[in-house]
Amino acid sequence: MFCYWAWVRLVSLVPVSVSSLSSLITPLIGVISGTLLLGEQPGWPEFIAAILILGAVAVVNFGGPKKTNQAPAKSDLI
Repeated sequence: MFCYWAWVRLVSLVPVSVSSLSSLITPLIGVISGTLLLGEQPGWPEFIAAILILGAVAVVNFGGPKKTNQAPAKSDLI
């Protein structure tokens, strides 16, 4: 119940583009939790998956120019 409340609170405090990243990070937190709490040993597939996940987060955060909500100029429409 606490985690659901925390997620709803996070969504209300930050932009959607930031809060949506939590769904990308969830598997990574699961692997880290399994390693720390259960003593599991991650293998190469888990390390490669972690790199891909972090790469996806980096692309979402830093990849490309920011879009604006401005209407196009009349000269752009012609």
